[in-house]
Amino acid sequence: QGYYSFINIWPWIGKKLPEGEWFVDPIDGSQSNEIKSAAHLKSYLAQKIGLAVIHGSVFRQPDFIRFSYANTPAYVQGALERLEFGVQRLR
Repeated sequence: QGYYSFINIWPWIGKKLPEGEWFVDPIDGSQSNEIKSAAHLKSYLAQKIGLAVIHGSVFRQPDFIRFSYANTPAYVQGALERLEFGVQRLR
């Protein structure tokens, strides 16, 4: 039951965006190319991949992001594909 999945972000902590790419750091507004927390992953996914997720700190799960699948199957499939594409780009 429910419409959300919590995804552990540890595999992407310390990973970097492709050379020459950056996103706006959600903490200090600087340019960043490294995923340092769930908030960083959330910002990267939103800014570079067009995917909205919520960092788990809001739910006392700081090492997770919350992915919603409360939409049509086609929409959710597209979002999952963007998520996979986004995290596979990280090095």
